[in-house]
Amino acid sequence: METAGRWLQDLEGEGATTATTAPTSTPPAEGALWEMIYVGVVLLIMFAALLSDKFGADLVMLSALTLCMAANIVTIPEGVSGFSNEGVLTVLVLFVVAAGIQLTGGLDWYMSKLLGHPVNTQAAQLRLMIPIAIISAFLNNTPVVVIMIPIVQKWGKNVGIAPSQLLIPLSFASILGGTCTLIGTSTNLVVAGLMEDRYGDNPDMAIGLFDLGE
Repeated sequence: METAGRWLQDLEGEGATTATTAPTSTPPAEGALWEMIYVGVVLLIMFAALLSDKFGADLVMLSALTLCMAANIVTIPEGVSGFSNEGVLTVLVLFVVAAGIQLTGGLDWYMSKLLGHPVNTQAAQLRLMIPIAIISAFLNNTPVVVIMIPIVQKWGKNVGIAPSQLLIPLSFASILGGTCTLIGTSTNLVVAGLMEDRYGDNPDMAIGLFDLGE
């Protein structure tokens, strides 16, 4: 009996030690919980506004950022840092270049010569995708698509091909060309700018113009 009593005491001691050392989950701080709820509500409102198509995407995104800055969830330096990113500024410059090309009508003449009069839908898609992929590699693919949509729609009507069979190849070709170079797509430029800010002193982390296509 004495041995059994000691054994029970040892078990009780081990149980107390285990209960003392067992990890306990700490609930999130009250401030952190409030911030998570606030950001979740802002995101839901932002997605609803984007889906409604009643407001421009730039206005919706800027309003969401302003709400987060007003609640001090995003600091003012963090909120405005993106506007000074070299990648974003490069995209803005490329949009200006694309707008100039569109207003002068220079691309219309060249594309009409390149596209020509295909015999079937497959030939039309091939004629469209090759030059678009090349152009998108050296001019940001987003303004290229914006410029080419009315040109492709007009060309499709002239050659008797439904524009719906040409717009998806246009999008895919621009994405393919944009991923081949650093300046081909906005995402590449933004990521390159962030990497330069963080690893600017390390030359091994620099991204060249054709590094992404290798």
